[in-house]
Amino acid sequence: MKLKYYTIFILLFTAFTACKKDEPKLAKLSDSNVSFVHEDGTALAIDECIKPETKYAVSITVKFEDADDIEPYKLDYTFNGVSYSMTFDKEGTQTIKITLAKGINTVKVAASNAEANLLLTAHDDFELVE
Repeated sequence: MKLKYYTIFILLFTAFTACKKDEPKLAKLSDSNVSFVHEDGTALAIDECIKPETKYAVSITVKFEDADDIEPYKLDYTFNGVSYSMTFDKEGTQTIKITLAKGINTVKVAASNAEANLLLTAHDDFELVE
């Protein structure tokens, strides 16, 4: 009878100690890219006319060193001087809808040298001369 209890105890002990979950690794950013895109994520064409009524977004792509089983990574960035952050739990691209301001719009990723600029020229300050 005691042999049965010892066997059950050993089996349970082995089951609980053998199934230890691996700890997730801290993500280390190896590369990031930032760009302005249309709201649906499609890229802007070279020399595309930027219209105030069109919806735009910022696209941020990240790559990690040894990206298997990583903890969520908080990426800080600025858009027109205001700080924001987003969380990546894997490599890839995320887009954020934005509203452009008149003049130069700038987005910068704090962890790298990634930066993008977009000029919005508004034609609302004109006078029609006949």
